[in-house]
Amino acid sequence: TLKRLWALVDINHDGTITKPEYLELHKRLVRALVGVVDEEEEKKTGEEDWLHDTPLTKGHQEHEMRKPQFISAFFRMVDVWTENICVDEYSSFLEDAFDRISIMNEDGTFSYKPLDKIRKRGRRSSVIVMNGKMMAAQLLALQNAEKDKLKQKQQKLGQKQLKHSQQRSDQIQQ
Repeated sequence: TLKRLWALVDINHDGTITKPEYLELHKRLVRALVGVVDEEEEKKTGEEDWLHDTPLTKGHQEHEMRKPQFISAFFRMVDVWTENICVDEYSSFLEDAFDRISIMNEDGTFSYKPLDKIRKRGRRSSVIVMNGKMMAAQLLALQNAEKDKLKQKQQKLGQKQLKHSQQRSDQIQQ
């Protein structure tokens, strides 16, 4: 699937992905993964992700992405969007994402679907959209707060069970 994604994104087939090619992919992946976001947010996150996915070289930001960077960027993305570290789950996610953003041409090659034909996927997400803004940090904070509450409940329950156990032990010894 990564080979097909590379071929889809590398529109001019020069072996690199330029920033405009990257941003075109990014726009479609956002639509497929989180749904419609406002144009400003889409551009902002695309620019941020481009800077993150294309490392600094000799003090200058690269203006193209090569295959190793592409694979690394997709690995990070898939890791965020899947539940487990599992080849089958990663592969399934990539296939689903590819199917959501592409269509097969008559000659067997692939092209991007029009944006209005891309549907949001219904799987786990570490990103939510609120008023057209992606709110990953806010969602993460909510998830962590829920985990903390659950841990506290489990600790209290464990303390109650331990106390009850000690009382039973004391009763048996008497």
